[in-house]
Amino acid sequence: MIEQYAQVRKSNINNAMNELCSYVGSINADLAKICGLAVLFLAPTIQGDWDAKVAPEVTCNNKFKFCSNFANCRLFPKWPLDKPQLHEEQPTSPAFEVEDLVPHKEDDFDTLLAKFLKQNTQKKDGQAQFRVEQTLTPELAAISATVFSTNHPLAEMIENFVELFAQRIGLAPTTFALNTPPPKSLRELRAATARSASRLVERLRRAGFDINTFEMPRLEDNLEAEEIQALATPQLKGDVTKHYPAVDNDDDHFSTENTLRGADWRGKDCDDKNAFVYPGRRDRHSSTSDPNVDHNCNGIKGVDENGVDYEKKFCGDLNYGVIAIGDSATAHFSIPPQWLTPSKINKDTFSNLIQTILNEADWPQCSSTTGHPSTTGCPNSSVQFTSLYDYVRARNLCSHRDYQNIGVNGASSRNVYPGVITTLARNQTSDNPALVFYALIGNDVCGKDPSPSAMTSVEEFTANTKQALAYLDTVLPPNSQVFLSGLVDGRILFEAMQNKTHPIGATYPQLYDFLNCLETSPCAGWMNTNAAIRDATTQRAADLSNVYPQLVKNTYKNFKAYYIPLMDLMNEVVQEWTAQGGDKADLIELTDGFHPSTTAQRLLASKIWSFITNKLNVFVPINPHNNDIKQIFGDQGGY
Repeated sequence: MIEQYAQVRKSNINNAMNELCSYVGSINADLAKICGLAVLFLAPTIQGDWDAKVAPEVTCNNKFKFCSNFANCRLFPKWPLDKPQLHEEQPTSPAFEVEDLVPHKEDDFDTLLAKFLKQNTQKKDGQAQFRVEQTLTPELAAISATVFSTNHPLAEMIENFVELFAQRIGLAPTTFALNTPPPKSLRELRAATARSASRLVERLRRAGFDINTFEMPRLEDNLEAEEIQALATPQLKGDVTKHYPAVDNDDDHFSTENTLRGADWRGKDCDDKNAFVYPGRRDRHSSTSDPNVDHNCNGIKGVDENGVDYEKKFCGDLNYGVIAIGDSATAHFSIPPQWLTPSKINKDTFSNLIQTILNEADWPQCSSTTGHPSTTGCPNSSVQFTSLYDYVRARNLCSHRDYQNIGVNGASSRNVYPGVITTLARNQTSDNPALVFYALIGNDVCGKDPSPSAMTSVEEFTANTKQALAYLDTVLPPNSQVFLSGLVDGRILFEAMQNKTHPIGATYPQLYDFLNCLETSPCAGWMNTNAAIRDATTQRAADLSNVYPQLVKNTYKNFKAYYIPLMDLMNEVVQEWTAQGGDKADLIELTDGFHPSTTAQRLLASKIWSFITNKLNVFVPINPHNNDIKQIFGDQGGY
């Protein structure tokens, strides 16, 4: 992409990379430093190969050895690409320069990086461990730990890269050691960020870099004045790698912060010092008996002129929350395509970079299940905002903030229990019932291996789902409803994208074949140019979906189960969208060519709501006091 960006900017590789670093650096100083080092390491070689018309994936393999398994894989059969559309803006002078950060002597890239790796590697029990936490900020280390814990293809590529260089400098095969204790407060986290950046520079200095002019942030520069003076700061008690909110002082699994599994994922906590105050709670605790205490964070509190508790007067005893349990589609995975589109990159392109990283590249606040009605900054869509939570809240404003999105990238029936599903926060005796949307729509048939033997079998899927439902019956309050969404027909991916060009310049079939060649595709069964493989994957998805109609016939103590034929509903969405002139590609995420887009999320929310009300006859009662609540409590505290 950087070659195309240089073309767009009518610049050379070094200046183009510096400009990108200036954009990133305006957001986060640590990322700016890392970006600057990338310029130092990569720019000269990329420029040389660009001048020689060598394709990027060849450069990656031949010169940097990052991609040793790329040898026979081609993303760009034709290189260079046709000249991209020129940027409308004029180039600006980058605010971040790295010209003073130069290699000492004339070490080549491999030697420099080998030295750097050696400084960050330690031997333990005969094994070399690359200390990731010494070179990443705590925030990025937490995200890396999440990636590694889910066997993401990125983790495998990084491990291959580290192992390659470890072998070249005479060390044993490597393993990752992500064992830094989580910071206990935001202040400690920022201080650790400054220290980790300083350690990184010191290691580079020992590796032979002249970095005398490379200023590092001081400790006090990483702290706001009020934080330095504060007697206490928010505690990072939760474990984000296990999908709990990171900032959660009272350990009730709800947070006052938005990202890091906070209020973007679960309704915002309105008192993070009282574990008996959180969204979705029905009964008052002795510590919240005062009606002026908003014990369930729905913004309704106080008494009327007759001394009657507004909560009791307006809300009654039967209010539903919305809980989504699922995979990356549930979490609404989306990487902004403008990040990879050279002609659209400008100083504002990466303004949401940190939020995106801290939310694991997911947008639960914009998803079909738990999207919030006042959310701004969602991925682009021409379709009016809606979500299942929004439908429930519109019928009963007492359900304000009562949502939980427990979607996890890579989740399938194989790991949802025990694991993902156990992070659900619901007290069976004191909380409101919930509408639970259980949607594992693809990962049981997806992965880098498209063979049927690599997919979840019908027998395994049945056993896994029975376990998950049995667990839900032990935690959900009585009168809850559980909706089991079938898998999708992923053949739409190739049908929609086969004639489209990815933002990086390759066609989607080229991208699919490239990922399959590398054996890193998130879904080789559907992201495949072989129609027979795509058909076989859909058949297995249908076989797994057919398990659900049998399981919903069972009787559960605390909920009634229903089946949602998502494959049929998604096909209806596609037909209706294209009938009104829409493009199938509008329904697919442009960056990965795999996940449902924001447009698809909103259309599906409407379709599912219509199905459960008109076909399943499941109704959320309309609260007759909604207008009173609006008049007295306004936006109920927002989100």
